[in-house]
Amino acid sequence: MTRALLFAVATFALAAGQGALAQGDRAAPEPSTPEAAPPVPEVSEADLEKFADVYVDLQKTAEKYEPEITGADSPEETLDAQTRLRDESLAKLSEHGWTLERYNAMVQAINASPALAERAVQLIQERS
Repeated sequence: MTRALLFAVATFALAAGQGALAQGDRAAPEPSTPEAAPPVPEVSEADLEKFADVYVDLQKTAEKYEPEITGADSPEETLDAQTRLRDESLAKLSEHGWTLERYNAMVQAINASPALAERAVQLIQERS
């Protein structure tokens, strides 16, 4: 389950980031080096609890759009559904008082710590 969580979390972060890039900033992102990577933030139990709430909400949103995306008859229909998924997902983040940057920081912290990943999975399973 941990690998599935990390994959899904990374997938959302990537998809949302690509959407933001497609909306305006066409400059290619600069490659990051390990030396330039920002430090992993401290993560409290409250942060993990909130992350689990956000994650479950985002999963429900993704599940809502999955049939439409996989059943689309054209690339345009697929893109339209993906765009609506991205927009609704970003709105869900905002409803929780989070930004995409905050969410991505939590993803980094969870990916960097097996203990945090295990606890995040546990909290998500409790909410599912």
